[in-house]
Amino acid sequence: LQSVAYSALPIDQATVPGLDASTNDLKCFLKGSLLSCCLSVLEGSVEPVLPRRMLGFFELRNIEAQIIQCGALLGFCSQAMEHQCRSRAQFKGRQKLYDVLTTRALGKRFAPGWQDAILGEMLSYYILLLNFREWDPAGRVSDSIGNMARSNPRLSAFLERHVLDVEIVRQSQDFGAGSIVERVFFPVEPAVVDLTHTRDFRTKTSEFMCDVPRANPHEKARAFLRKLVMIGRSVQWMTINLRSPIRAFVIRRRDVLDVVPLWIAMVITLCILLFYGVPVDPNTGQVLAHGKFYSEDEIPGYVDAVYPFANETSDPTGIGMMYSTIHAQSDLSLKFRLKMVTRWESVDEWRLWPAGKYLLWVLAGLHVLMTLVNACIYLTQDLPLVIFETYDRQRQRQQQSLTTVSENEDEDGFEREKRENQNGKEAPDKMHTVFTVTVIKELLRDTRYACYLAFMLILSVLGFVSSPFFFVFSLIDYFRLPDGMLVLQAVITGGPNLARSFILGMLVIVCFGFYSYSYFSLTINEQQMVCHTPLQCVSKHILDAVTGDLSTVLGDDFGDFAFPAMVLWEDSWEAWRTSFVFASLIFWVFLLQSIIQGQIIDAFAEMRSRRTAALKDLEDKCFVSSIDRFVFNAYPGEWEKRRGGQYAWHYILYTTYLFGKSREEYTGLENAVSEAYSTGNISFLPIERLVSKQREDTS
Repeated sequence: LQSVAYSALPIDQATVPGLDASTNDLKCFLKGSLLSCCLSVLEGSVEPVLPRRMLGFFELRNIEAQIIQCGALLGFCSQAMEHQCRSRAQFKGRQKLYDVLTTRALGKRFAPGWQDAILGEMLSYYILLLNFREWDPAGRVSDSIGNMARSNPRLSAFLERHVLDVEIVRQSQDFGAGSIVERVFFPVEPAVVDLTHTRDFRTKTSEFMCDVPRANPHEKARAFLRKLVMIGRSVQWMTINLRSPIRAFVIRRRDVLDVVPLWIAMVITLCILLFYGVPVDPNTGQVLAHGKFYSEDEIPGYVDAVYPFANETSDPTGIGMMYSTIHAQSDLSLKFRLKMVTRWESVDEWRLWPAGKYLLWVLAGLHVLMTLVNACIYLTQDLPLVIFETYDRQRQRQQQSLTTVSENEDEDGFEREKRENQNGKEAPDKMHTVFTVTVIKELLRDTRYACYLAFMLILSVLGFVSSPFFFVFSLIDYFRLPDGMLVLQAVITGGPNLARSFILGMLVIVCFGFYSYSYFSLTINEQQMVCHTPLQCVSKHILDAVTGDLSTVLGDDFGDFAFPAMVLWEDSWEAWRTSFVFASLIFWVFLLQSIIQGQIIDAFAEMRSRRTAALKDLEDKCFVSSIDRFVFNAYPGEWEKRRGGQYAWHYILYTTYLFGKSREEYTGLENAVSEAYSTGNISFLPIERLVSKQREDTS
């Protein structure tokens, strides 16, 4: 144990001659290489003979001591520091300082970047213990891990969080069934763990679990694989961005940055509603008439009053005499309605709160800034992934085309030449043309969010330069939030049925409009004076039908559309008109409007039932293997890590681990999984298979 432990070095042994490293660095490299060899030997073990022999060869207390030593170097085994630090940020800051002080005090003389090497060694030791625990029926390894957790709880929590496992199907003819399910342990970088625990990333990546098909496990696995590749690349790209402090802050706070423009727009809109355009009495400096309303018309509850400062006006016996006439002249926004004048330059509209104009102007500038920041975040973080996904889809299509061409290479040469002559150009040139058109279409479809951000930025700039009223239109950004997306998704879900019902309703209204023009023109013109041409009558029918019914067209000012005939055969005209309007009420108000409203309600109900079914499926089945919950009752501890789709996160992090690893360092199993990602092969996923059940069946 002493030979592999890290010891203090004198200054003359700080570096090995010819190498920019000390003997402690060489020890770390040697132990890491040996651990990789041991894990490679354990890979693919089906029979327990070899793992148990290796377990008997190693001393568990030595492995535990090595893990604790690495944890002490990284600052996880300082009890004094654990009690002093109350928050995670405070702990991280003191941890870095503790690392530097400990390393200098002990004189280990590590080379720069030693923390990553020590961290990798510690995680490899822990992975070795976990592999041994799989083949330890006596439970000695579990006892060793439990003792380490009791003596060093912070170190144990760190290890459990940064070492995860997945079940992978290994394809090989060496096994009787042609394949086995193997549990693979892998390390996770701390930056990736911190990224995947942010609220924004958790919310976005959890949505896909409710969007995959549920009926067929293989269809669900294919959809899951597509999401795995996409999310894995996203995590890898974000991990690269985490190296910059500014980008790291943006990634961790992106959920807040996304809603800041909406909250600013809400504040500006509220201030405009409360303080903008309020008439101020120049004689008192307060709100005109103390906010009371006066009208020249005889409205119940409103009585006109004499303006007490009439002598101060230019027309004391006319316009300035009564409050009602003063109110009629106090429409301060009228001068802006017919000419392009910036509302920021006005003085009268801001007279109630002059300082508010400058406050809102500052908020407007902040809104422009935050909208621009969100646009830059999308351009630097999301858009590269969108372009890469488009390119990758085209690459897969091109590979499939080349595979199809290679399968048809045994065709007769004369027939192939004849077909090429008929097409007028060779296959590669045609493929290139299809490639260009396809990529342009997909880019336009996938970058529609960029167009939305550009539109919101234009609104924000117009609000800052021309009028704060443009920020009111920015409130449509609410539909980008989860609640707004729910409403928008309901409209999209019920869109086809709503469109069909709306078309049917318009056809019925157009028919009633033409019949009204044909048979009731005299009544309409004499009583209502609402339309004189077919286009005018049909348009009036459509507008009134949307807001109410046809009684406003064929009735009087109060909507009384008919007077029933006293004797049917003596006054058939009134009876016919009454029946006509009654039929329109039945078709539009009671049937079509109710159908449209019911379809909207059904869309929400369908979405709710779909999500409820997805959540129930996550609670009753393993998301990855599609095995029912009751099967896991025979294997303690298995269902707890799979409940609610938690095990799918392991595969997401495993994908990130593979994407961040060099292909030259892949093991045989990792290389097979990487190829499956590229080809879309789901054979490595344990569909309806389980490691524990496989071992039980084998034994």
